[in-house]
Amino acid sequence: MHYLFREPGDQETFERSGTYTKTFVQSTDRLRFHFIDFSRAVLFSLGIVLHAAWICRDRSVFLQGLHDFIHSFRMPAFFLIAGFFCAAMLTRYSAEVFLSKRLRRLGIPLLFFVLIDVVVNCPNHTNWTDYSVELTGRYWVSGDWLEHLWFLGTLIAYILALFLVQKAWPSISARVRNAKFALVGFVALISIASVVFTHVERLFPPTPWAKVWFFVDQIKFFQYAAFFAAGYIIFHHQHLLLGLTNRVALNIGNAIAFWIAMPLLLNFAAGRYLIQLWQPIYGLSMCGLLFFVAMRFFNQRQTLVSSLSEASYTIYLVHWPVMIALQRIIDTPQTPLFLTFSMLVVFTAILSYACHIYLVKKSHLLAFLMNGQPIPAAAIALDEPSAPKPAIIVAAIPEELN
Repeated sequence: MHYLFREPGDQETFERSGTYTKTFVQSTDRLRFHFIDFSRAVLFSLGIVLHAAWICRDRSVFLQGLHDFIHSFRMPAFFLIAGFFCAAMLTRYSAEVFLSKRLRRLGIPLLFFVLIDVVVNCPNHTNWTDYSVELTGRYWVSGDWLEHLWFLGTLIAYILALFLVQKAWPSISARVRNAKFALVGFVALISIASVVFTHVERLFPPTPWAKVWFFVDQIKFFQYAAFFAAGYIIFHHQHLLLGLTNRVALNIGNAIAFWIAMPLLLNFAAGRYLIQLWQPIYGLSMCGLLFFVAMRFFNQRQTLVSSLSEASYTIYLVHWPVMIALQRIIDTPQTPLFLTFSMLVVFTAILSYACHIYLVKKSHLLAFLMNGQPIPAAAIALDEPSAPKPAIIVAAIPEELN
């Protein structure tokens, strides 16, 4: 077994009769999780296929199925990766610096693209100038204004919660790191926690409009909390990541069995409870399969991996308003359905990637507004690390996640 990174206390140390100790520590700037970078980029890019299928879902059973399949694992994997990198950042920065960097990285693009969504009139898929939906109070108090940006709102809520936990319990990282986790126990823990969070959410009464706390979808906040926690744990217990990734046959079998059994089990009350327990396990299996492919073929520094990873955040943010604009132009009664779907995917991907190359990479201001990247004059203050921490070997955290 090879190790992807090491935690405090895991340094390679040679001791002879207590008189000689030598510890080898490698620079954190030389290591990087290329396969997780690539996995995250794939998940962001799959949003284009997902939303194109969603637009066309009422006219095609196949596209409805494609949408449901991608949606079944995409967000669990997203939040698992988010929890992983949050744990990584907290080994490099104080809780305060971590919070400021995360809020800048997520909050500024959230506010900027809410404005873009309104200007493009995203709630209205057929009309350029009818802003009647945006002019209603319900659009803003119900959370509909988040559109595709709900992921950022939910992630900000997790980060605020993690910051508060870190401040109230400074030793939490050490406690998690020192806990003993076997893969089976870990999977069972995440499955049970996911079900518990789902039932806890049902105890909260809805607002008069919807279950939304301004910028946080209440249902989604509880639905994906277990996967965010799973990512945090996996960072501190790398053998879980390797174990989940290496069980390819088991993961494939679990995924196939889940889709075969789900329609049958949903017909029974006990079966529905079983699906609730099984679905998080299925999500972890799909994460394992994604990581296996990425680790096997895309875990080296490659131009394709670097380019896609660098542009993926922009693609996620830009693709929805771009797709809505394209839909108004190409989705006509005369256009065959699968041609409409194909054009939405291809043209949205090209235009979204072009936005990153020709806008974000060319302008510090747009990089700040669209990606939350620090403007050079402010970078020193924002990027100043906290006091030195114990020597840790971790993958270099991509700047796009800082």
